[in-house]
Amino acid sequence: MKLHENVECSVKNGMSFTFFDEGKVITFKGSSLTGREIVALDGEVVSDRKSYSRNSIHNFEHAGKSYQIQLVANSIVKSDIDCHFSVNGELIMSYKLNYEKKKKNSVALFLVIFFGGGLVGFNWSAGHLPTWALVLFICLVSLWGGLSNKGRWVCHEFITQADNFASADKQA
Repeated sequence: MKLHENVECSVKNGMSFTFFDEGKVITFKGSSLTGREIVALDGEVVSDRKSYSRNSIHNFEHAGKSYQIQLVANSIVKSDIDCHFSVNGELIMSYKLNYEKKKKNSVALFLVIFFGGGLVGFNWSAGHLPTWALVLFICLVSLWGGLSNKGRWVCHEFITQADNFASADKQA
């Protein structure tokens, strides 16, 4: 997904963010499962390490410029991650990556669980239904409830160099 002229992001096979600076392509790839983070400049790896901390910083230099990519996990439970890209100490771009869950129809889910559970429970207690069928019903309802709440990862741009200049102009 292209967010801005200077950044792209995707979350298919781990986090992947691409920044552009004066014809250079800087990519950050990270995995929340393995903790491995790789930063590459024009395809050449400039930083490669594992990080399990909530705050990870990658610094590197090229052609007299110093670059920094900082990844901050604000909330692991809420899947809320910030990424900041700086050149020569100046913030160029920041964006937020979070997992947005679908809104589920809780009334329909409640009715299915309530009436279905009552029907299955009554038949099981009366001896008309074997125990494996009761366990299967509980597993299927749990699986359906989990799958119906599946969401997607979304990137939100929230600070750019243009925003910095605009706010400086307003203050002047």
